[in-house]
Amino acid sequence: MPKKRSEKQQKENANDGIIDPGRLYNFAAFKRITGLGTAALRDARRKGLAVRYYGRQGYILGEDAIAFIQISGTPERSGGSHDVA
Repeated sequence: MPKKRSEKQQKENANDGIIDPGRLYNFAAFKRITGLGTAALRDARRKGLAVRYYGRQGYILGEDAIAFIQISGTPERSGGSHDVA
């Protein structure tokens, strides 16, 4: 029988890397879901990832993130040898 995840683990892994196009993410949530660090998120913003602000808080619409990845992403990982046989 699989081990039951704690409530904290369930919250942390709620989306397991899935970006919902209809959801609005603050920077902390977006970084947690995507696994991007601060520098990578800053780079994506400079390259055109749309960010909306309300007050001092920045938000990323899932739909914008998906569109950005489709346009800017590559079909393969770059750098190093990551071949899986």
